[in-house]
Amino acid sequence: AHLATERVVRSAQEQVKKIINPDVTVIYLREHDQLLLQDRHEQQVVFPEIKKIGQCLCGIAAQDGEPVYSENIRKDPRCTLHECREAGFVSFAALPLVVKGSVIGVLGIAARAERDFSENAEFIGTLAGHIAVALHNARLYEQAQHASEQLKAHEKEITALNQRLMASMQ
Repeated sequence: AHLATERVVRSAQEQVKKIINPDVTVIYLREHDQLLLQDRHEQQVVFPEIKKIGQCLCGIAAQDGEPVYSENIRKDPRCTLHECREAGFVSFAALPLVVKGSVIGVLGIAARAERDFSENAEFIGTLAGHIAVALHNARLYEQAQHASEQLKAHEKEITALNQRLMASMQ
């Protein structure tokens, strides 16, 4: 991930931690039919680096574009990845990060005690919406920065070619 995206991810996790206080937050960004792990605020928990869309709670949220809540993942057949259970989580919420109708990623929040995250669904959904827009803007900024760097490189090439052409004509 680029610096702007990393900053947004860290800031988002701090906000979620401060406001919702889950035991863990995790953010995945969508690339085609996969979710790529960006960061998690509890480093000792090992999450898969890549998840398939439709796989487990985060993948279902990405596929359907709707939040997925589970008060007890141990009893939830939708929870197909064992990493969350092994980490001792009981409750989990997976919120799609949606911009202009497209899912760009997923915010996952987990608790080791049974907790009904859906009680705060409206608030958590709003927070996920803000995170999605911030991530989208960071990615647009990074794309613009990359295009600007490419333009500068082409400009240098053209200037060098122009100088060689002028030199050859003398």
